[in-house]
Amino acid sequence: MTVSHTVISILQSFNFVITSRENNEVKSDHIDHVISFLRLENRYKLSYDALTSFIASSILLDAYFSRMHSKIFSMQSTDHELNERLEFNSKTLYKVIYHRSCFKSLMSSFMKRFFAEHLIKKKAKKQKQCIKKHLITFFLNMISFDKITTQMHQEKIDSLDIF
Repeated sequence: MTVSHTVISILQSFNFVITSRENNEVKSDHIDHVISFLRLENRYKLSYDALTSFIASSILLDAYFSRMHSKIFSMQSTDHELNERLEFNSKTLYKVIYHRSCFKSLMSSFMKRFFAEHLIKKKAKKQKQCIKKHLITFFLNMISFDKITTQMHQEKIDSLDIF
């Protein structure tokens, strides 16, 4: 893919994240699924932090296939430095692939509960940042402790204690 891209346009940068999702895009119903999940807040009296943490765990599961980064565990770097150097780092991945659908889901969820638009946007932005923060933490734990995404997601499910 990178060679083909370079042949076509040497001046345009190659985006590994977007290319990795070709024929595996985040589906349009992702927003509906997140909205449905956010409704659990009222039903089970969960904090938005718990919900955003679970959403981030689901993103990690969707975005990183098992052992996707197993070759880099031995690199001598701090976790933060390693995350920044990776083409598939969690911040970039969230921004490029999941940011828009998470924001739309949060906005829609809050519109049903609040009427002031500035409050809706403020709450949605705050929760969107929480998802990103949790995703980065989960990703760093995954590469630091040599865990697979399914194991991490199962631990998150178990920690919610509602299923």
